[in-house]
Amino acid sequence: GTEYQISDSAAPIMGKDGKITGVVLVFTDVTEDYAIRKALKESEANLVKGELLGKFGYWEIDLLANTIKGSRGAAEIYGLGTTALNFEIAKKIPLPKYRKLLDESLHLLITENKPYDIEFEIERPNGEIKIVHSTAQYDTKRKIVFGILHDVTERKRAVEALRKSEQEYREFFM
Repeated sequence: GTEYQISDSAAPIMGKDGKITGVVLVFTDVTEDYAIRKALKESEANLVKGELLGKFGYWEIDLLANTIKGSRGAAEIYGLGTTALNFEIAKKIPLPKYRKLLDESLHLLITENKPYDIEFEIERPNGEIKIVHSTAQYDTKRKIVFGILHDVTERKRAVEALRKSEQEYREFFM
């Protein structure tokens, strides 16, 4: 009563006259491969759910291939409909006043291994401004920069509202 996932292949057996005289059939149990693929797919789906719930994502720059990519969570933060990025799109997302800071921080990470830990504002395609915290590390052997970003807009705005409220309170009662 146990079910197995199998793969099969067949090859003809040819006689001296060139006619098929038989077939060799090979069956392979791939049940474990299917289970591994299913577990990997579920794990990837949970990672995306976690990114979306936690309002974070990751990005990666491959300096050898000159490519950039982002996760589904990063695309959501940026307000993009896709995880496909290119340098032109990526450079336009942060507000212009942060471009120099971001470029210098990335340069120092790559050339001097200086920590990359930045907070900056972005403008999403719908015009909404978000506050993002990003950290990154550089793999010198593979020449890959891997970073995460976190949408901290709500937290930052709540802290600012609290600070403003405290200031008004002090001005009113003191």
